[in-house]
Amino acid sequence: MNLLLFGDKTVRPSVDPILPIRADGRVWRDTVFNAVWYWRGYSWFRAFGRFLAGETLTADLSWFHAHRVNTVRVWPSQDGGANRTYDRPDFDERLSQFVALLTQWSLYVEFTPITEYHRPFDEDVRTAQRVYDVVQGRPNVFVELVNEPRNVNYDVFRLAGAVNRRGVLSAYGYDPIDWGYTTCPRLDYVTTHLPRDLEHYYRNSKDIEEMHLGCPVIDDEPLGIAEYDKVGSGARSTDQLSHVSHFGIARLYAAGATIHSQAGLEGRVPGANERTTERICSAISDMWHVVPDYTPAGDYVRAPGGHTAGDGGDFAVVVTRDDLEDGRGYGSSFPPAEQFVVLPQSAKYQLRPGFVAVPRGSWTGVKPIGSNPGIYRAFIGE
Repeated sequence: MNLLLFGDKTVRPSVDPILPIRADGRVWRDTVFNAVWYWRGYSWFRAFGRFLAGETLTADLSWFHAHRVNTVRVWPSQDGGANRTYDRPDFDERLSQFVALLTQWSLYVEFTPITEYHRPFDEDVRTAQRVYDVVQGRPNVFVELVNEPRNVNYDVFRLAGAVNRRGVLSAYGYDPIDWGYTTCPRLDYVTTHLPRDLEHYYRNSKDIEEMHLGCPVIDDEPLGIAEYDKVGSGARSTDQLSHVSHFGIARLYAAGATIHSQAGLEGRVPGANERTTERICSAISDMWHVVPDYTPAGDYVRAPGGHTAGDGGDFAVVVTRDDLEDGRGYGSSFPPAEQFVVLPQSAKYQLRPGFVAVPRGSWTGVKPIGSNPGIYRAFIGE
């Protein structure tokens, strides 16, 4: 098997093989090459229901490869209509077939067994256990037990204690936003649903760096992408620069991030008439391509707040514009010679003495280095 080399770090091919994954502090690593594995996700909630209905999913699966998605987020509980898939006598067999299909396409999957809150607890236990029993031994499956348990104060501790997780990498569904950045309960990993207000969204993925939980944290349901803008419940945005900035910063600090679109909530990829959604997803995909998977393993560095150019310690860039908000730039550093930087706002800047910038390319609708959000690689002494 050939791996690509980028500098002195090991980087995966654009189409990843299915390898067992383990948690290593804040990042994922495969158990074969010990290379950092980054979760490039897509919410595909009702896809299992489409599979049960006999739909051909080839177009969606091809889209995932073209957009560098390696993990899909699926709710196996609903078929997209009024029927609950758990009531089917062939549920176990069909779920196994669905996982096998994803494996053929080199895709990982996160199943969330409990997405309804009004079922008897014993039924929830049976539901979660059925999923675990089916997927045990599959190296490409994650389980988030409950979606947003905060909505009804769901006792996920009780549920987790009542099932055998069969060695499957799992998350409660509890969120550091609710439980604390250093105290959130965790199993193998943690999922966070960051606030969706557009004013802060472009840079709030930097909060994941502050979630010191000793395990990978996934930016699992950020602000939705759609053909329209909406605030409040079910928030959506067409702001490509904010989306790419958010995902760019998540690329520095999270163990993964999931594209959350209106299309994906419906269990499909963007259609021909959803050009804005497609354009934004392509921009995120291009960013994933030019920034390597190992970036979250670096040390946190940040440009200074305030208006004093030249502050910022080891940050590779000196921001010279003086009218920016706090949070002028974010970086992941690999001492002594490498640093990746995201500048989420337009700014004039210059490199610190001793640093040399290497542009990492541009992506759809976003200009290369010199405009923002811009991501580039800087070296010392080269």
